[in-house]
Amino acid sequence: MSMNNTIGGVSQVWTQSIEQILAGIGEKSNCMSKLTRMASKYYDRQRTYLLVPASVISWSLNIFGMVSTYLGPDIISEPLVILIVSIGSFVTATLTTVAEKSKAGDKVELFNQASKDYYLLYSEISTQLSFEPKLRGDPYSLLNSSRDRYNILLQSNPNLPDNVINVFQVRFKNYDTTRPDHIMDLQRVYIYREHHLPHVDLSIKDIMKKAENSTTKPTFNSYPFVKNDDTKLDDDTKLDDDTKLDDDTKLDDTKLPL
Repeated sequence: MSMNNTIGGVSQVWTQSIEQILAGIGEKSNCMSKLTRMASKYYDRQRTYLLVPASVISWSLNIFGMVSTYLGPDIISEPLVILIVSIGSFVTATLTTVAEKSKAGDKVELFNQASKDYYLLYSEISTQLSFEPKLRGDPYSLLNSSRDRYNILLQSNPNLPDNVINVFQVRFKNYDTTRPDHIMDLQRVYIYREHHLPHVDLSIKDIMKKAENSTTKPTFNSYPFVKNDDTKLDDDTKLDDDTKLDDDTKLDDTKLPL
């Protein structure tokens, strides 16, 4: 179903092509919302795996220092204390440095915010398409704004880890939805064709013109030109009788020579 909205003298039409493009952007946004949410959890676990051991080692070194001081050098020698503290400090510094270099904490917040933005875009498109066409807004404004927002979100986010993409593909492999083609698979470019439209308004002139150009004659239901076999037989019989009558009359009128 198409609905016309006239804005500034220009006809704005809701067509199936626009609805399909918007639905595709919405479904891709929903997929990206889940992907970025999974990426946020992935980097959160990564940060936890790095910072928790560093914290445990640091606490253990403090406790070991207090115990060694309490027991004195007679039970725990001072070189042993220095060696253990040095090794623990080295491991703690290494784990902390790796966590800072990976920027896991920043990525957690970034992907978490991106997940919210993608979901808001999906929710807006889904809400608009759930209305009747006459209750929707301008289709071209919604299409352009949605496409721009989606592209900006793609450009502003870092690359997703391969592990997250693989888990997503396995978990949602049975879902029939449009997926982000830049990380999922290859898709053909959509090309507009008139027969793709579900609703094409043709005038009577166009219909008659198409009927004249076609090889088969159109059938008009209101005036069916149908002739059954009985009618054809009666017509033939009548024609034979009339012909016979004319021939007899002609013979009667004609005078034969004696």
